[in-house]
Amino acid sequence: DVLFELRERIPKEDALWLTGLDNALANMFLRQSRWRLALGSYDRILELIPAATKQYVQFKYAGAENVEQLEECLVEAHRCEILSRQGRTLLQVGALPQVASAFEAAAEAWN
Repeated sequence: DVLFELRERIPKEDALWLTGLDNALANMFLRQSRWRLALGSYDRILELIPAATKQYVQFKYAGAENVEQLEECLVEAHRCEILSRQGRTLLQVGALPQVASAFEAAAEAWN
């Protein structure tokens, strides 16, 4: 409940903090076997990845060359990780068709 309240207080423009908080929520939900809530957190993370990655790259690599390429690579790596985590969560539920879709999407993001 505290994390949900905290999430509501963070401005929508602060995608980096929101992804971190949603990641913490997803981990908490997984430990509690609350699969749908964990999957909802993963969906929110997937929506926030482009903006969060942009914020991270701008903060960490402000003057670097090839910033756009770095950003693209990081977005795809993060997408792949979250899609894989979704697939593993769906596997625990036994939703095999959705598992296949999640892992296929993760493989496409990686390639």
